Amino acid sequence: MNLRGIFYITITTILLASCSGVRSSSVVPVQSKDKQLTCRDILLEINEAEQYKAAAEKNKNPDVRSFMAPLGYMYTITSANEAITSSEKRIAYLRDIYRISGCASGVEGLTAEQLRGHTFQGGYPTPTPLQQRSPY
Repeated sequence: MNLRGIFYITITTILLASCSGVRSSSVVPVQSKDKQLTCRDILLEINEAEQYKAAAEKNKNPDVRSFMAPLGYMYTITSANEAITSSEKRIAYLRDIYRISGCASGVEGLTAEQLRGHTFQGGYPTPTPLQQRSPY
């Protein structure tokens, strides 16, 4: 292999690398498990969606690679925007579920009972079994 062949391979590699971008992980806005989430789980899911959004916003910021690979940066920005949008939709949806389920009924955060993992369906807390007293 001569010097000219090495030069073409190097240029081809650089051009191919310039077309590649970074794919941002995104979250599905509405998931089938959402109806079974406890108040605590809803807050954890909101936190997770916020993490996806933060990671996508970090990918969106230009860096040295974006100037060397403008085509790849366009893909990265598009992917990041999609991930940010889906994360924002997920957060809004979960906040609505949190409010509708009665998790945020007049108090900030969770009560001790809600932290125990009671599920909310239809806006009402599920009943907790009463402790039965021993007849003895």
